[in-house]
Amino acid sequence: MYASLRRRMVVFVKSPCGEGGNDPAGRLFLHALGPRGGNATRLEGPTLAEAAAFWREGRDCVVALSVGRTSPFYKLRAGEWRGRPGGAVLWEAEFPFDAAERDAAATAAYRREYEAFAERPPRARPLGNWSAHVLHQSMGFLKDPCDASDLRGRFFLRMYPADPILSGLSRNLHPWFAVVRIDGKCLLWAPLPPWAVATVSARQKEGETVLWEATFHVDVERHRRAWAAVRSKAPLARGPFNIHRRGAELVYAREPCEERDAAARFFLHVRAGGTHRNLDFDFKERGVLTDGRCVAVAPLPEQDIDRIRTGQFTDGEGELWSVDL
Repeated sequence: MYASLRRRMVVFVKSPCGEGGNDPAGRLFLHALGPRGGNATRLEGPTLAEAAAFWREGRDCVVALSVGRTSPFYKLRAGEWRGRPGGAVLWEAEFPFDAAERDAAATAAYRREYEAFAERPPRARPLGNWSAHVLHQSMGFLKDPCDASDLRGRFFLRMYPADPILSGLSRNLHPWFAVVRIDGKCLLWAPLPPWAVATVSARQKEGETVLWEATFHVDVERHRRAWAAVRSKAPLARGPFNIHRRGAELVYAREPCEERDAAARFFLHVRAGGTHRNLDFDFKERGVLTDGRCVAVAPLPEQDIDRIRTGQFTDGEGELWSVDL
């Protein structure tokens, strides 16, 4: 058997081949190695006879496998397993792109990716003159115009989950998975985690110097809706932050408010369903500061709640204030 590269297709030819097209019963694999590392496309499993694009030419069996149209790749690895994926390799071969074809494919793919992000309204702007967009399970930061100096240093990203039970799963990404400059435009790309994201904290550093940083909420409308629903109602508790109960969540509000007012960590201890839950959070995880007003929204457990104790504390001073609800 041998294989050859035709544009974005790999053509496998086995000569001669039996009636079933599977002597021996090897399974083909095709790995397209992407510029971000790992596999841009990974196809494996079919025998010759099982492959969708399979035909005969005289004594030859021919199979064509596509690597897809959207994912850029720098190298293809093709071959045949014996029996099952991960089994003994019967044969394998690599097909590198030449530099011009590789760069053209990557440029076209990233241009399409930039345009796809740009079609979505930004979730936050400006962030050091970058705009943040969400597309499917990916997040992109865009800048236009952009020059080489805009990509200096390192980019950092931290994502906080919407579900407080998953607070220990906040994800750090540094550096970004892809930073690309094409046609005077820059795209910073990173995947979103499998869990729902509430808040994103991003920054760019050169050495120890922070060039820009920002924290924003993927669903900032949630805080606006929460504030609109409780602003005319008496809170459950008054203090540095007034606290309202809105269905299955607590709404913390302070006005006027500055960043220092929300700098201390919030503790939220709930007894529900016979168990105690610690749902502590930082304001940037759950809160929005806008127009001199701080509003934080903290989800509560779904079980019947017996007791809630909440407030703020610092490592140096301990508890600053607390209330029982």
